[in-house]
Amino acid sequence: KARYLLGDAYETGHGIARDCERALFWYKKAAENGEIMAMDRLSKIYGTGLCDQAENPEESMKWLKKSGAIKRDILKHSAQKK
Repeated sequence: KARYLLGDAYETGHGIARDCERALFWYKKAAENGEIMAMDRLSKIYGTGLCDQAENPEESMKWLKKSGAIKRDILKHSAQKK
């Protein structure tokens, strides 16, 4: 979660100079380590052109699908516990 929070700090400029390039770097590191919030954020950034990025629907869908797959696995696992 620390990588996601660092990405958020760089994106928003909270407590640190705003730097979208570094924000994306840390969001990607977090997402590659399974952080769902980072995957969702990357999907939104690429889907809407936030953080100085050109809209990239393919990249947006890539991250959305990855986060969706993990969410389905979590729901499936929690349903099996009941």
